[in-house]
Amino acid sequence: MLLLLACVDPAVIRKADPDPPARDTLDDTGHPVDTADSAPPIDTAPLQDGDGDGYTTDDCDDSDANVSPGATETCDGRDEDCDGSVDEALGSTWYTDADGDGWGAGDGVTACEAPSGTVASAGDCDDGDGDVHPGADEVCDGVDDDCDGGGDPASPPSCPDPDAAATDEGGGLVALAASGFVLADEDTWTTNAAILDALATFLPTVTVGDVFADGNRDTDVVDDWSRATGFARGFTWNSGDDDVDYWFPQGITGTFDADPSGVVDGYEGVLVSWHYDPDAAGTSYDKGVRVSFADVSSSGAVTYRHALLVEPTGSAADPDFAAVEVHAGGIAWLGSLLYVADTSNGLRVFDMDRILEVSTDDEAAIGCDGSSCRAYNYKYVIPQVSRYAMPACGCDVSFSFVGLDRSSSPPSLVTGEYDADTISGQLLRWPLDEATGLLEGGAYTAASEAYVGQQDRIQGAASHDGQWWLSCSSQSGSNGLLYDVTTSGSDAYSWPYGPEDLAVDEGNGWLWSVTEHEGSRVVFAVELGAVGG
Repeated sequence: MLLLLACVDPAVIRKADPDPPARDTLDDTGHPVDTADSAPPIDTAPLQDGDGDGYTTDDCDDSDANVSPGATETCDGRDEDCDGSVDEALGSTWYTDADGDGWGAGDGVTACEAPSGTVASAGDCDDGDGDVHPGADEVCDGVDDDCDGGGDPASPPSCPDPDAAATDEGGGLVALAASGFVLADEDTWTTNAAILDALATFLPTVTVGDVFADGNRDTDVVDDWSRATGFARGFTWNSGDDDVDYWFPQGITGTFDADPSGVVDGYEGVLVSWHYDPDAAGTSYDKGVRVSFADVSSSGAVTYRHALLVEPTGSAADPDFAAVEVHAGGIAWLGSLLYVADTSNGLRVFDMDRILEVSTDDEAAIGCDGSSCRAYNYKYVIPQVSRYAMPACGCDVSFSFVGLDRSSSPPSLVTGEYDADTISGQLLRWPLDEATGLLEGGAYTAASEAYVGQQDRIQGAASHDGQWWLSCSSQSGSNGLLYDVTTSGSDAYSWPYGPEDLAVDEGNGWLWSVTEHEGSRVVFAVELGAVGG
């Protein structure tokens, strides 16, 4: 037999069998196994319970026997029951307490322990004021202090009894609780400013200096006056104003109050308020209050001019003004603001930077008709810009007079009440915002001091460096007496007939006053050092 052998190219063989079976995996008999279709090997190793809590599956922390699907969830920031939630339905709600009064506000956060700056009690309606929270005392301040939604009390919670406190005539000041005496800003600043802006489009605005420079009445100088202890200087009005029986001088202030330098627009001046009596004048209308601008820059002759106080009425579209029908028993000038006592209500505020010039052709007319305005023949008007009034929740008191105390910190107004029959007239101090000259409290201001004067017929009061002075009428026959008073007692000094308001002139070391009765009206100053200062 003949054998034939042929040589075959390996490349040809590879082309004929392009996908040879895999030979890298064999079974126990040596046959190849198709790994693509084979099942994974079964793990027959026993399950582990590392923490011995009886759970080998679904244990989310097999190193802690307190953590397992059957464990009890506690408030500790961990998922003890392995349900995927931490401290569910556990913990307390905590509220931000920004003002530190123990009461919080906002929605709160849930936590096991109080986060920093939070408390458990909610319901603080002003978390920026530590005096406002549930349970706080409700006081007369325009704020819902106790967060009950009710606001201020309908009536004062308590007020001092001046009659009970006044037991020793001339015994000095007796301190009273002051916080119940409150003044609320009626906040007509913006409304009145709009009306005054409209008026200024057709009426000239003048300065205080313009009014002083336009003095049209002369006075007589008083060189000596024994009726007033420590007399320093004085003057009388012209005969028409001295004798008139329907205008009465009441309040006094000056450039010494308005500016620490004692000078405004180059003038040293004294201002005096007068109130009008329509019955005595026989008129159907009340002219209200006029203010005299007396130039006392020199020691010689004094000239003066009257201006009328007015209250804006109407609107910015139809601006007008009316007379201010108050007694004006005291005035105090600070910066651009003139405070005027409004006996039964509080204090009115006028703007000395908005004095307007009006027509002088009708003595019986006041107000505006188109672009023409009149004020009972007075050439200048001083407009009211707002008023501080006693709210129902404050203690009742009269505002018979007002004065400025620049020596207090902060500067303050002092007010008081006239009482002809008792020694229970009350004296109050009202703190001022030094930057603005307004009452310090904003919307509501509480008195910082209160006293009973223990004198009757107090017509005016002044305070400086902790010392008080009281101007009292008809206590020495028909003449008055001046008292310097403290809480320790009082001393009396000769004082004239019909004395009224007081004002301290710190720069000159004087105490100014004015008398009211026709035929004997004098504006005068005495040396503070001679009357206990």
